[in-house]
Amino acid sequence: QKPFGYLKTSESSIYRVYNHLKAKRVFGFEEDWNHVGRPLLLTDHEVDDIVSKIKAQPGKKFGLTDMNKILVDKQKEIGGLPPSNKQYNRTTLKNYRGLL
Repeated sequence: QKPFGYLKTSESSIYRVYNHLKAKRVFGFEEDWNHVGRPLLLTDHEVDDIVSKIKAQPGKKFGLTDMNKILVDKQKEIGGLPPSNKQYNRTTLKNYRGLL
């Protein structure tokens, strides 16, 4: 499937979105993940645990480096072996930090 000019998507993706719009299908922010695409790096429960740990250390700065370390540790925990210098995409880190 060939991307269209400036759109970074495929024709089937465009039709899928179009069909949802035509059917007046609206996605909610609180809607469960439909398991399409890349799997979640952290579950909601894990995010809640991280929030609790951050709240237990008031005044401590929590930056993108800290978020990256949490994601790398999570990969190790589930049996992955990321390289020691693994750096997640900055947008991914900001999105997960935004959840906190």
